[in-house]
Amino acid sequence: GQTGQTGPPRVTIEEMAAEYIDSMRSRQSRGPYLLAGYSLGGVVAFEMARQLTAAGEEVALLALLDTALPPGDESAEIDTADMIAKILRQRVGEHGRPLEIDADALRALPLDGQLARAVEILGDLEALGAEIDIPLLRSLVLGYCSRETALERYRASAWPGRVTLLRARDTDPALRDLTPR
Repeated sequence: GQTGQTGPPRVTIEEMAAEYIDSMRSRQSRGPYLLAGYSLGGVVAFEMARQLTAAGEEVALLALLDTALPPGDESAEIDTADMIAKILRQRVGEHGRPLEIDADALRALPLDGQLARAVEILGDLEALGAEIDIPLLRSLVLGYCSRETALERYRASAWPGRVTLLRARDTDPALRDLTPR
C-alpha cells in the first residue's frame, strides 16, 4: 500500500491474471500451459485459463486445490476492521489463545486508529505483537482487503476446458456447494 493510503488498493482478479500471464509468457511464450492454484490462487488460475483460451492459447491442465469460485458480488467490500480482527484472532490463535475482539468498536475508528488499537492489543498479550508495527500492519491489512475484495467481486465466466478439482478429505461444508462448473 502507498503511504497515507486510507483504503485498499483497487485490483481485480482479471488484472491479477493478466499480470501472471505476462510473467508466464516471459518464460514460456506459447502453450500448452499447465495451471494450478490454491484458494485465491485457484481463482486466479481459473481466470488465467479463461484469458489464455480467449487468446487462442492451449491450456492443457487447470488444477484447482480446495478452491471454490466466489459468488461474484460486485458490491462486496472487505472492511478493514473485520480484516484486522481476523488477523489478530489468527495471530493470537497461533499461540494457543482465543481472542475476543469487537470489530464494531474498531470500525468506529479511522484506519490509523484501528491499526494503533490492534498493535496495542497485540502488545498487551505478552509481546505477541513485538515484531508488528503500524506500517507493517497497514500493509498487511490493505493488501489482504484488496485481494479479498477482488475475490468476492469476481464473477467467473464459462470456460470450455476441463477443471481438475482436488479437495482435502475434510473440507468446509460451505465449499462443497461452490464447485466450479
